[in-house]
Amino acid sequence: MKQHATLLAIAALLLSGCTSPSAQAKPTHQPVDQQTVKPTPPHSPRLAASADQLAGIISENEKAWRGYEANIDSCNKAAEGLTPDNYIQAMGCIKNAQDAANRARSATSAIVALGSPPPELTALVTETLNALAPLSKSNAAASCQDATSDPCAKAVDQIDEAASTLVEVLDGWAPYIQTN
Repeated sequence: MKQHATLLAIAALLLSGCTSPSAQAKPTHQPVDQQTVKPTPPHSPRLAASADQLAGIISENEKAWRGYEANIDSCNKAAEGLTPDNYIQAMGCIKNAQDAANRARSATSAIVALGSPPPELTALVTETLNALAPLSKSNAAASCQDATSDPCAKAVDQIDEAASTLVEVLDGWAPYIQTN
C-alpha cells in the first residue's frame, strides 16, 4: 500500500503545474502600513513532455521487458536446477531480471524528468509508472549476490509478478510508438 501512496504522490507531482507562491512582504524600517509588498519572481515554465519523448523511453525498453516476460516460464523451470545447463540458464535469467529492474528505474526517472505529459497521455503515463514501480523497487541486484538465496528468489519473483502487468500497459503505447 505504501508503494501506491508513493506512486500517487509522483503522479500528483506530474499532474500539478507550478504555482507562484503568494507575495511575501519585505520587512523595512517603515511602519507596517507603509511597507511595500514585492512579488516573488515568477517560476520558469514547467517542463512538458511530448508524446514522442515518452514513447521513445518506452520503445527503448519495450523489447527487453517483453522478452523477459516471455521467458518467465522457462526461467522458472531452469531455476529447478536439474542439470548444469539449468543452472547456467537460471543465472542468465537472474541477470535478465536485474536488467528489467534497472531499465524500470531508468525509465521511471526519465519519464518523471520530462515533466507533465500531454493530457491525452496522463492516464497511460500514470499506469506505466504504477506498472514500473514493483520492478524499480526490486532489490534483485543486492539480493542476488548469492543467486541461490531466498532473498534473491523473492526479488526475482517480485519482478516476475510485475512483468505481466507491465506488458499489458506497454500495449497501450502501441499507437504512440513509431515502427522503423
